[in-house]
Amino acid sequence: VDVLKSWGTQAVVLTGGGEPTLCPDFAKIVRLLSKGFALGMYTNGTQDNFPEHAELFDWVFVSLDAPDDATWAYSKRAKRKDFHRVLDNIRQAAKETTVGVGYLIHMGNYHRVEEMAALGLEVGSYVHFRPLFPTEDTSWRADAIPYLERVSSWYNVTVAWDKFHDLWRWRRDY
Repeated sequence: VDVLKSWGTQAVVLTGGGEPTLCPDFAKIVRLLSKGFALGMYTNGTQDNFPEHAELFDWVFVSLDAPDDATWAYSKRAKRKDFHRVLDNIRQAAKETTVGVGYLIHMGNYHRVEEMAALGLEVGSYVHFRPLFPTEDTSWRADAIPYLERVSSWYNVTVAWDKFHDLWRWRRDY
């Protein structure tokens, strides 16, 4: 913390190649960091310790990625019952801080973005759609655009159009 302060750091985001809430010292670290910095976190939302400390965060972003328990369990390789715990965790945390609900969009789910947006707004503060990357199949693009345009006009729903454009124009030279 002292080193970060000496560098002029103003905010810390907990994220990484794993789930930050699984750290055995998560609560201790969050309490320590919250005394000197604005805090944000990317999480899958499965751990109950994140809503318990939500008031210490300026924002939390939960990658939900599915509108129902069966699809969520399949895509996350998790138990269906845990989906409902994630929704409850988002609801609880959203009482204390801004909680974004994110969805990765791809050929298999673009037709469900309205359902996803409605669920995300029901439990969280805002919803954000971005494309699953990388993929070389752009055949679904024309069909997906109307769905994404509709939800992008909803209050507190955003679409990462720049990421979709990058994906749909992505070409490998090798």
